[in-house]
Amino acid sequence: MPLSPNPSKTVTPSGPNPQPQGYDGSSPFPPDGQAPARDGGERLYVTVAAVIVVLPFMALGLAGRLLWGRLIHPADVLPARRPTPERVAARRA
Repeated sequence: MPLSPNPSKTVTPSGPNPQPQGYDGSSPFPPDGQAPARDGGERLYVTVAAVIVVLPFMALGLAGRLLWGRLIHPADVLPARRPTPERVAARRA
């Protein structure tokens, strides 16, 4: 089942090093022209997807900002380190 409405032609190499046709793999992709205009349903789909991705990060940042100093402290954010014997002895003293 082809993915595009126009089936592509199969190209077989004519020799050991065929010439690149269109894209050689090392240069940037050629521009395809202007993107097609989106209708209302597609715009809504893109907007909802963006909100689903962005909103949790914004909420996490806001919660961290509001709870900083009350429930969240710098020691909560820093990576956990394995206590060295010197630190353990200093805490016990």
